[in-house]
Amino acid sequence: MPPQLDWMELKCDSCNSPRFVQVFHLRYKRDGGTTPQPCGWMCKECGALVDTGRLIRMAELQQKRQQAKELEAELAAEAPPKEAASAIGTGRKQ
Repeated sequence: MPPQLDWMELKCDSCNSPRFVQVFHLRYKRDGGTTPQPCGWMCKECGALVDTGRLIRMAELQQKRQQAKELEAELAAEAPPKEAASAIGTGRKQ
């Protein structure tokens, strides 16, 4: 089972703002009035229409990069000293 990941705040790829408003189509039917139909999201700061799929992919990529950095740091902490590592490859005694 993959590890549970924390919620990530999506940000506008135009201005980096985390604030969005939902955009609606207004539908009208004679004798039925109007009804809102959700049709996407818009950045509250710059007004750009948002591709949520792209924002999610960017957030997942950022999260994977962070995990890779953490793993690299963990490997660096566990790696033997350089002298010992080079001696292992050559068969020399320390």
